[in-house]
Amino acid sequence: MLTSWISGALKKRLVIILLIGTWLCSAAFTKTDAQGMCLASVPYAPQPADQAEVIDADVTLGWRVDCAATVELQVNGTEVATLDATTTSYAIPAEKGITTWQVIAIDAQGNHAPSPLWHFNRDAGGWLATPQPVASEAVIYTPPTPSHPWIDVNSPSVLASLICGSLCGGLGLVVVAAWALGLRAQRREHQRRWYR
Repeated sequence: MLTSWISGALKKRLVIILLIGTWLCSAAFTKTDAQGMCLASVPYAPQPADQAEVIDADVTLGWRVDCAATVELQVNGTEVATLDATTTSYAIPAEKGITTWQVIAIDAQGNHAPSPLWHFNRDAGGWLATPQPVASEAVIYTPPTPSHPWIDVNSPSVLASLICGSLCGGLGLVVVAAWALGLRAQRREHQRRWYR
């Protein structure tokens, strides 16, 4: 019903405005260079979490990164490995005490985006140690596979783009509704004047 009031030219303009707004919002949260290549983003979501206590002698470090060609892993200030950007975990032997680690994302142009320094403490155990869950052979829960694997809502840039796109779409609906109400008011005023 609302679309029948909107002329073809106005429909095209509204669609163009919404597309440009969505593109501007998504571009604001994705860093690219002049050629449109994705620039390295700061790694996030460390596992084990920053300042965590671990008991195991072998610790698997995990992280997430949105845009990188390779990642460099540093443990206690020493480079341990240079990995493909699709690799998001690496196992290391943990020494007793505090271990500092960092992931540095490197894009195709050689730009570096280092994560903050993350720490974990390996304790020998005891009364104050955080208990670790017992490994089980049986799978208790398997998370469902997302219907759109290309949408990663855990990524800050993707989440920000989705929010911005939703806001732009909502703004477009408000503009269309306001225009329709204004047109309706004009028609009523015209009819009131005509039938007097």
